[in-house]
Amino acid sequence: KSTIEFQQFPASLLLALLLPQLLAPVASGSESEPDAASPPCPQTADQPPPPCDRLPFACLSCRVNATAGCRLGAAVPAVPCEPLPDVNCTGDRGPLPRTVVCRYCHQLPPELCIGRRSFRRMLRCDWSGGYKWSVSMWCTALLGGFGLDRFYLGQWREGLGKLFSFGGFGVWSLVDAILIAVGYISPIDESVYAP
Repeated sequence: KSTIEFQQFPASLLLALLLPQLLAPVASGSESEPDAASPPCPQTADQPPPPCDRLPFACLSCRVNATAGCRLGAAVPAVPCEPLPDVNCTGDRGPLPRTVVCRYCHQLPPELCIGRRSFRRMLRCDWSGGYKWSVSMWCTALLGGFGLDRFYLGQWREGLGKLFSFGGFGVWSLVDAILIAVGYISPIDESVYAP
């Protein structure tokens, strides 16, 4: 059994890399493929059926080998595809080799899926930047009057305010201790606390 492993990229870098590809038309390895403006499965009674090797991806069922080395954005050549059972086409219906690009499934339909193509729930992605809740509570208890808790969480502007006002003479320190304890104040990178 083989698995596909990916490195975790920062969201801004991933967006910068994927945005131009999402806005540009998808290029395929086959030059005979119809353009993106063509209907998904051209099935009209007044025209003869199209050749099977020119069908768009929406009309094909492709078998993906997990050991094909699918990496995000990389082309995978010779993926065997067959026309769907209800699609009428002429020529060889056998395995039609197609070149596909590995993308996440929420992107474009003719892409090789990394993961599932449908999602049943919208869940927030919880990730940790390495900040611990216990450390932030210790920072608040020991040197919260000097803004150490805010500096630790990456909120340096608020930390400077607490530093120069001596923690609001204790008021800000008490309020911050309560807010950190209940989880209202979290790391600046919007991550969750590490366990």
